[in-house]
Amino acid sequence: MLEEVLVVLIRAIWSWSKNDDFSVKSAYTGHLESANPPQWRWEFIWKLKISTRILHFLWTLLHDKLFTNLQRERTGIVIPVAWSPPTEGWIKLNIDGSQDNKSGTLTAGGVIRNSSSQWVKGFVMKKGCGSVIEAELWGLFEDLKLAWNCGYRKIIVETDSLTTIQLLFLVSNSNHPLFSLLQNCKRMIANEWHCDIVHVFREGNL
Repeated sequence: MLEEVLVVLIRAIWSWSKNDDFSVKSAYTGHLESANPPQWRWEFIWKLKISTRILHFLWTLLHDKLFTNLQRERTGIVIPVAWSPPTEGWIKLNIDGSQDNKSGTLTAGGVIRNSSSQWVKGFVMKKGCGSVIEAELWGLFEDLKLAWNCGYRKIIVETDSLTTIQLLFLVSNSNHPLFSLLQNCKRMIANEWHCDIVHVFREGNL
C-alpha cells in the first residue's frame, strides 16, 4: 500500500511541471498554488487501478477532510464499512466516548476482541463534565491500560474520532487543556509493544 501511495503522490508533484520533470521551481510553484488546487489536477487519481482504500486515503490526504457519502457516490467508490477482526496474534481495541447533552457528564467505553472476533475484555466508565474529545481520550487511555495489564503486546486501536488522533500527534503545548491526558495516552502508546492507532468510520467502530 505504501508504495502505491508514494507513486501517486510523486505523480501529483510532477503534475506541477509541464514536461513531467521534477524541479525545485515546479515544486515551489505547485506549493503556492496548492491552497486552492484546480479540480483537474486530482482527477487522474480516480482513474488509477488501485484499491478503494488507497483512493479514499489519498482523497483525505489531498483535501485535508473526510470523504463523505455523497462524494463517494459521485466518484463511484464504494468502501465496505464493517468491523473486521485483527490477524492472528493481535487484538483489536475499539473505543468510544460521549457527553450527556443536559448534564455534560462524560461516558467512556472500550472493548477488546481477538482474531476470532471473540469479546475478551471491556469497560464503561463515567467521568466528570467535559468535551466529547476528552471522553474519547479517556476511553483510549483506559483501554490501552486494560490491554497492557492483560499482557497483550500486539494491538490495534480503532476510533471513529479523527480529532482524537490528530490531538495525539499534533499537540505539544503544555497549556492545552487536555495536555495531561494526552501525555498519559502517549506514554501508554510508547510502551514496549506494537500499538497501531487507526481511524475508522463510525459504522466500523462497533
